[in-house]
Amino acid sequence: MSDKRVQRVPMPTIQRLPMYLNYLNTQASRGRVNVSSANIASALGLTGIQVRKDLAWISNSGKPRTGFPVELLIQDIRAFLGYELNKRAILVGVGHLGRAFLEYDGFGEYGIEIVGAYDIDDEIIGEVLNGVEVEAFDNFPHSVETKYAELLILTVPSSSAQGVVDVAVSCGVKYIWSFVPQIVHVPEDVTVQLVDMAQSLAVLWRQMIGE
Repeated sequence: MSDKRVQRVPMPTIQRLPMYLNYLNTQASRGRVNVSSANIASALGLTGIQVRKDLAWISNSGKPRTGFPVELLIQDIRAFLGYELNKRAILVGVGHLGRAFLEYDGFGEYGIEIVGAYDIDDEIIGEVLNGVEVEAFDNFPHSVETKYAELLILTVPSSSAQGVVDVAVSCGVKYIWSFVPQIVHVPEDVTVQLVDMAQSLAVLWRQMIGE
């Protein structure tokens, strides 16, 4: 698939692809060989038309009457999302959340390898979590280059976020996955994906108390 075509894929479609993949993985584990867009739509609360449009962006494996070969569609989605490519990540902020990330074994499923972890707390520095030694943040700039890290996972306090991002950007980091509920400012060629749990909770609370 050309880069231009990838750039045209609607963001809502990209956001739904992991949901499709989870469903397909479940079906594969049950021995299912083929699945229709209607099957997927029914299971995920979508319409068949929406599912067909989404999958048409990334796969041509669907056939009339037989649907999609499950394993082939899994491969197509994983390839599009880049899960088959190894991406080296560094984590800054080894508090409760950062520690949980380091101890999580599932990132490899998404092609992510955490190769470094950094903090300013002397009591944490030197700990080894899931094979990764926590280093002093002072070592961070040198490590970005020597460990060929592409992705920054940011789990620091809000007050430290911009400073860490500034250092990371100056070291050449172009992709930031932030779990800090604060907007950070970066150059146009740097991508920040902010995961704000408060936004998700706000939607849930409104549903719970009624609009």
